[in-house]
Amino acid sequence: MSMLNSILLEGTITAISSETTKDNEPYCRFSIKTKHSKSPNFNSIVQSNIFPIECTGLQAEMCLSYFKAGTKVRVVGHLNKDENNVTIIVGEHIEIVVKNKEVED
Repeated sequence: MSMLNSILLEGTITAISSETTKDNEPYCRFSIKTKHSKSPNFNSIVQSNIFPIECTGLQAEMCLSYFKAGTKVRVVGHLNKDENNVTIIVGEHIEIVVKNKEVED
């Protein structure tokens, strides 16, 4: 039986960088800031966290073309360790979060 390693986050990009991998594949690493309430009634202190995200290939090209600091994104991916043994999120599906316009009656 395999173990589940899946994560879904929504947040705002704080920083973004790019480089090319050893296989000449596009690579993008960025951080997102998330916020959540620390109590069930949502009236208490809001806690913020920053998480590193990385992606490669076409996903990286799209991120580098359309994302910048301040962009709100939704990330589906899995946890992994980088070469420095730091836990990162490998983005498998990343999309821009578009605000819905409220419809007036």
